[in-house]
Amino acid sequence: MTDFSSSPFESVSGYILKPLNEAMDMTVENLSGAISAPLNLASIIFIFLYGYNVMTGRVALSTHSLLNNVVKIVVVTTMATNADTFNIYVKNIFFNDLANAIGNALNDNKTGSNVFDYILLQASSRYQEVLAKAWFFEKILVGLLGFLMICAVIVFCIGGFIVQMFAQVALVMIIGLGPLFISLYLFNATRKFTDAWITTLVNFTILQVLVIMLGTIMCKIIVHVLGGSYDSIYILFPPVVVISIIGAILFRALPGIASALASGGPYFNAGLSSGGQIISMLSGGAKAGGNAAKSAASKLSGAASVASAAAKAAKTGAQGRGRF
Repeated sequence: MTDFSSSPFESVSGYILKPLNEAMDMTVENLSGAISAPLNLASIIFIFLYGYNVMTGRVALSTHSLLNNVVKIVVVTTMATNADTFNIYVKNIFFNDLANAIGNALNDNKTGSNVFDYILLQASSRYQEVLAKAWFFEKILVGLLGFLMICAVIVFCIGGFIVQMFAQVALVMIIGLGPLFISLYLFNATRKFTDAWITTLVNFTILQVLVIMLGTIMCKIIVHVLGGSYDSIYILFPPVVVISIIGAILFRALPGIASALASGGPYFNAGLSSGGQIISMLSGGAKAGGNAAKSAASKLSGAASVASAAAKAAKTGAQGRGRF
């Protein structure tokens, strides 16, 4: 792979994101059409009755309060019943514009390709350069180490790509139900569901942003390592493999970390429980190591005491034989 004619992550991303966008657009359009008639009717009845009570003095509220409520109703009704308006102010901002803006600010590769394809290209290019400089009989060992290095980079890229797709699929589910939850804002009894939807939307958006941010930071590190000029695979192999393993572990723990940094969200408790399990595992390992060390120390001390007793017995025996 010396150019971007073969871009596996870009191709897979296109296969996934295209049906996701279509499903989200279809869900938003169907929900908007389904709730349009009852929501508009409820809004008209509410405005008429509320305005009539205010004008006749049956409700002690000012005209300013009436206008504020009317504006809220118009905004909520427009956002919930107009799919185009919803896509402009909700879908495009939270699903596309915000993540793309941050990703473009952090990712400065000149090719404009997927960052994981760019990493694979760099790793493959450096491997081919080192392989070309190797001696004839050395090519077997260089090829084996290069294969292991490419496998480590592939595992790293797959881990980051899976986490990125997870965040986008979650946003599709949350945004797709947006018109329904926005319409619930009109009523005091159901307004809490709209607040919960907004909180979840913001948390998953922050999750996607943090995935892009942390993932791009790790990608910058490994691209920086691969960007140097190397004469031997023995110099290139260790840092690439170590960074790839660390990056894969980081990507695996990234949803819990991102949710914790976002100060809540549906996966905050999962992140805390995962962290608690890790701490329990570490403490259990430390206790097991301490017990093993104590056992080894006791065995060593027992062996030392046995050796000391044997030495004393031998000395006593030698003295006894001397008397004879």
